Amino acid sequence: MALASAALEDPGRLPREREAALRWALGLARIRRFGGIDLEPLLARFRDEVVRTLGPVLGSGRVDLDAAAMLAPVLAARAAVELARLGELPLDRAALEEEIRQKKLVLALGGGGGTAWVHLGAFRLLEEEGLRPALIAGASMGAVLGLLRARSAVYDQGQVVHTVRSLRLSTIFRSGAAEGRYGLPGALRLRLPSEVLPGAEEGLRFSDLPIPLVVAITGLRKEELPRPVSFYRRLLPANLFARRRILPRSWQALAEAASELVRTRGLLALRVGGVGGTTELDPLDAVGFSCALPGLIQYEVPEDPRRQRSIGRLLEAHGIGWLLDGGLTDNVPARAAWQAVQEGTIGSRNALILALDGFSPRLSSGIWIPLQRIARENVRRSLEYAHAVVTYSRTLSPTEILPSLGGLIRAIDLGRSQLAHQMPLVRKLTSPLPPLPHVASTRVRMAV
Repeated sequence: MALASAALEDPGRLPREREAALRWALGLARIRRFGGIDLEPLLARFRDEVVRTLGPVLGSGRVDLDAAAMLAPVLAARAAVELARLGELPLDRAALEEEIRQKKLVLALGGGGGTAWVHLGAFRLLEEEGLRPALIAGASMGAVLGLLRARSAVYDQGQVVHTVRSLRLSTIFRSGAAEGRYGLPGALRLRLPSEVLPGAEEGLRFSDLPIPLVVAITGLRKEELPRPVSFYRRLLPANLFARRRILPRSWQALAEAASELVRTRGLLALRVGGVGGTTELDPLDAVGFSCALPGLIQYEVPEDPRRQRSIGRLLEAHGIGWLLDGGLTDNVPARAAWQAVQEGTIGSRNALILALDGFSPRLSSGIWIPLQRIARENVRRSLEYAHAVVTYSRTLSPTEILPSLGGLIRAIDLGRSQLAHQMPLVRKLTSPLPPLPHVASTRVRMAV
């Protein structure tokens, strides 16, 4: 990342071939395991050499592109030797080279109610650039939009806008808390039947999605619930939709309750989807619980034995009693995305994780600042796993859960324009490197 960023800031200083040579060496040194073979001991000496050689050049705060250019021929030649040595092992040489040459795009979509609609602008810009995500991870409203994107390999903005415009708050929400089996009560009961998200037919599983999806959910052990269940049922007025204005003290009470939950020892960050034992879950249920902020939004699984068994097994596997909003523990799930990549979800461990955050605290947020501050701490920890981050400074209001057509267009424009400054870096890193023999031979000629 440091090398690519510096090359963009000072174009022409580092020849493309030499940049490619350095990225080849870094890519090969990064590999620990491939094709079921442990390459750690075989590449340990080469890795140490790369770190020792490039560490002072790339990791000192200021990248020395002139020094990097001088080192490129030597490291390219060394990478070629190591690659030839690995070719003697029973592994797919072409697949190994592809692992190094091609970095796949992975998105981590933050939640935050209506602020998340800016993600549609990011989807549009990436599609215009011919960049399609190999995996999407989302939390809360980011999970909703992640599911909309994951339903098709090709992004059709017109279809998505049509889908959103066909929805009504009265269809998605019912007023008044109810007894819950898997989630805590909330003033609004969220409904996500298949007709709410067209194309999400009954029986849909994570494994059916054209783009792998990971959803962040928060689990809570029943014995660690800090308040009686009835407390969350009464936290906000039951007739929330009928009120023109919610008193600030009600939102303050909601933020205090969320903060209390975050401090609870029994809280656990979960990720479902991707690979593993959660792929049989219905994505609608995962998304529903990822949006379930106690006291405000309640989600429950429909009366479907298969879906209820799947959720029951999830709770039993982790020893938890309640499923809550994913934003309480991982509001921009870059770490969840990284873990899914490492587990082999996209068939490669060479990924560019692009994190999109629209819920960071800012002065215009008003009553939402306390909830944004809660999210900020877990976001900060998770973003250590992201390679590029876009923190949106302009979004719709968190309360615009279903914006007007004008609001939706504005959100798309905001998302597109604010991602644009990162696109040169994203394009550079997701463009395939030339084959190493070409790079290495060019290095030698240039060195001579």
